[in-house]
Amino acid sequence: MKNKITAFLTGFLLIFNLAFADTIVLTKNKATYVQEEEFMLAEGENILGPIELHPLNTLEILNFDIKDAEVVDYIYEPSSLNWKENLIGKEIVISGDGRVFKGKVIDIKKDFITLDTKKGVIIVPTPTFPSKIEIKKSYSSSSSPKITFKVVSKIAGESKIKISYPIKGISWKVRYLQKDGKLTGFLEIENNTAFTFASVDILVKPLNKKLEKVFLPANSKKIIKFNTDKKLPDGIVFIYEKGIFKGIGKVKSGKLIR
Repeated sequence: MKNKITAFLTGFLLIFNLAFADTIVLTKNKATYVQEEEFMLAEGENILGPIELHPLNTLEILNFDIKDAEVVDYIYEPSSLNWKENLIGKEIVISGDGRVFKGKVIDIKKDFITLDTKKGVIIVPTPTFPSKIEIKKSYSSSSSPKITFKVVSKIAGESKIKISYPIKGISWKVRYLQKDGKLTGFLEIENNTAFTFASVDILVKPLNKKLEKVFLPANSKKIIKFNTDKKLPDGIVFIYEKGIFKGIGKVKSGKLIR
């Protein structure tokens, strides 16, 4: 995630634009997002932010890891997973049926959007999101929770912070292909959200497998082949013989069951 961080120090204003590969850590039934940021700290008290969190953040209580410093308080500005709520107050462009409408969103009902435009307030039909709606910022940015936090540091200089929090909509499972008696394993990672991860590391802890700089589009599944030489994780087996689908089996407790 690429973030702009503004640090207010005594007599200085420091702005950084740094890119890191954030990490999604997947356990058996939970997903944790680990976001890494870098900034300069003065010795003593520092106010940092605002920083955008990933839109799928589900808790206001965040975990901060920072060397030789401590986050003592922060302001959390929440967002909603409902895209309509996140558009309120945003400048948007709606296109369709040969017409274009530009303005700030006043209200959104089920069937209509009320816009404040240069020609006054207008009401237009609500299109299917996101194909016919454009936002000045990306949708991800417009719907991101934001935090501004106070850090007390023991030293002055460059520092990194990791912010971790649970997210929803990301899951994983194991699938197998048995082709003419040979078994091949696949890790399936599902992004059941409206957000695209452009470059994210994914750590599947139960399999001790890490994928680096993964592109995972919205509402998609990424399927990756993995080594089946070790103990086989539980999963469904799709059985083919000479290119013909024969049925479904499963791997249970490391054994293949047909």
